Amino acid sequence: MIEVALFPIPGMVAFPGTIVPLHVFEPRYRQ
Repeated sequence: MIEVALFPIPGMVAFPGTIVPLHVFEPRYRQ
């Protein structure tokens, strides 16, 4: 069996290495 890491985001599933257009609104994460 192959293990796949998933990032649980409400409304979508993102696989590692995929490009997802997210809007980052927290100033501490915009660096």
